[in-house]
Amino acid sequence: MEEIKEDEIKSKHSVNPSVEYASMNHQGDLSNLKWCLHGDVIVRCNNGVSLSDRGFRYGQHLFETVAARGGNYLFAKEHVHRLFKTAGHFGFPISKACEKALCNFLHLAPPGEGLLRLYLTTGEGAVASPIVAPNLFAFWEETLFPSREEIEQGVRLVSLKEPVGTTTWGEKTGNYWDHLRALETARSMGASEGLIFDVEGRVISAAMANLLVWFDGKKGSVSESETDLFLVTPSQARGARDGVVLSWVQGQVPEMIECDITRNDLRKVTAMAITNSRLGVMPVVSLDGRKLPHLELAIQLAHEYRKYSLNPVGKIFLSVSESFTEVPSRAKTRSK
Repeated sequence: MEEIKEDEIKSKHSVNPSVEYASMNHQGDLSNLKWCLHGDVIVRCNNGVSLSDRGFRYGQHLFETVAARGGNYLFAKEHVHRLFKTAGHFGFPISKACEKALCNFLHLAPPGEGLLRLYLTTGEGAVASPIVAPNLFAFWEETLFPSREEIEQGVRLVSLKEPVGTTTWGEKTGNYWDHLRALETARSMGASEGLIFDVEGRVISAAMANLLVWFDGKKGSVSESETDLFLVTPSQARGARDGVVLSWVQGQVPEMIECDITRNDLRKVTAMAITNSRLGVMPVVSLDGRKLPHLELAIQLAHEYRKYSLNPVGKIFLSVSESFTEVPSRAKTRSK
């Protein structure tokens, strides 16, 4: 990949006092770092999103959340894949300059431990007009990740009653109001997260996370597995997010299957975990007040992920020559 020199960029953009080179050698307060795409590079941005940007006005934006641990961005390749694949689905014109700029940016060392929020907005324009000049923004958020003690303590989940009548629940767009309301409802019930169902009573995911479920194969539950315990995740066809941490789990547990899970099936659950970029893999200690008997399964997987996140191996970054639309399938699918 072509290397961008700092002196060249400073000279090129010195005419604009609102931007600086996107160096990660930061000093002082790291709580308000912002960047934006400026020409063919990503630079420090002192100004916020324009009020006339449709991403702000109507929530017409896409986002990805990239965790940074141990001096690395985790799953940068996979996050960029998903961002631009979704952008293509919504008709965003993504230039090669934008792709290259984001790749070069993610090759820089992160400011510390935290989350990099990537936002792709539709830019300015009239209501329902074509997307011509999208904007790319990045925002740094210092974050505490779950400790060993918090992982072993686990979290409580509740089943939410109000169903979701859409198969786009897992899309990361600016219209996240329903997700936040679902999370608020779960917390008002004394839980950390809530399970979301479709109108036919099938599990989609948690409000702000993907879901892992272990069943006992001998109890006639959702699988025909001959093993005692097996791992399941809700079907993407119902609206589940194609999460990057979930894909990591698939790599560790190739026998994980993707299928429909009903409210009745949840009575047979023996262990659960939720996954997202901040939590990693977080064990669930109880569902609707019932303690799950095999918490150790989720704890073991959670510790494996935590170990990986602190010392990631393999290919982390995406080169500009790679395809942004080819994302490997996640899990084997089985119909009930």
